[in-house]
Amino acid sequence: MHIFHLYRKDGTTVFLHPFRKVDRLYALLEKSEIKGHYGSEPRVESLTLFRNELYRLVEQEVKGWVTDSRFLPRFLISSAVFLVAFLFFSFVMLTPIPVLDELAISLGLSILTYIVLGKKDMKSEGALKRRIALRTKVDAIVFTENEFVKLVEAELIAREGQKADQLVRELIDSDRDLIVADHEPEAEQMVEYLDATFHSHSFKKTEKRLKRMEREDTEYRHAIMRKWLESRKIDVPLLSLYMDLKRTTRTGV
Repeated sequence: MHIFHLYRKDGTTVFLHPFRKVDRLYALLEKSEIKGHYGSEPRVESLTLFRNELYRLVEQEVKGWVTDSRFLPRFLISSAVFLVAFLFFSFVMLTPIPVLDELAISLGLSILTYIVLGKKDMKSEGALKRRIALRTKVDAIVFTENEFVKLVEAELIAREGQKADQLVRELIDSDRDLIVADHEPEAEQMVEYLDATFHSHSFKKTEKRLKRMEREDTEYRHAIMRKWLESRKIDVPLLSLYMDLKRTTRTGV
């Protein structure tokens, strides 16, 4: 399993990684060997921010795990609190409180109990062990220089330096392949990550539109496609790189 760090023309960074879905985080970190790759050496602060983002995902994963594993006990205890509170206000505390008020107070106590139990569970030994295990895996990720990432980074920066018209023309007409010899696994994984990045209803429309316009007049389709991409604020340099990488690897187009 790979993580890729790319510099863009303006000096900002892009991290391509598999941790988009929190529910897959535990399996990926526990069962996979994670390797980090870069072209130009990343700044320390960039790696720190990325690590902090992974820590945030770890907290979300632990919270989800606690919620799933402790839902039934928390629900039963909260329900018991609701029932006891309602009976207390109805039969023990004989005050002229309307039934709706008794229900509201009992429900509020029940919800408060559920929240308090949740916070307590997040500090439990099980949650602590899971959090430490996942954060240790994150800390073990090491980034090293990679020739394939150097190539991709250089390609991305070059495309960002092109004029919009030229880039759209190449996006529509290009049949060029990027050199990925000896780096097929990394290339295929990068395509997978970029596919997730562009996987949206809007992008699927863009992809279908590109194919439909192959029979149109060249100048007309360039103009229409540029307007289409601009209106949807699609990252055209990254999209262009993605399409060429996808064409080059076994994933096809």
